[in-house]
Amino acid sequence: NVMMTNYFQRHLEGVDFYAVHPGRVKTDIGTKDTSKLYACFWRLFTRNGFLPVETVPTYMKLIESRKEPGYYYLEQSHSTAQITSDIDAQNILMKQALNELKDYIK
Repeated sequence: NVMMTNYFQRHLEGVDFYAVHPGRVKTDIGTKDTSKLYACFWRLFTRNGFLPVETVPTYMKLIESRKEPGYYYLEQSHSTAQITSDIDAQNILMKQALNELKDYIK
């Protein structure tokens, strides 16, 4: 997600892109297409998390503060792995993503 955020920020002018982690959220996303054991750990991990609607303030804070685009946020800006800024790696990722989506893009 961070690599794609950086890729789009470089290629699409006039639009700001952010990678945002909303925090621990109570969803079933971590139980899909995974083992029963992992699904059990996911449910334990998210048990005390936020309801999806409760994550809105994180996004609103980012929008209202007009932070510098192209960063990863979890309540504040975070540094990311060096590879997320690697332009060649971003281009490879985008090429592979478009290849995987070719049957769905017209």
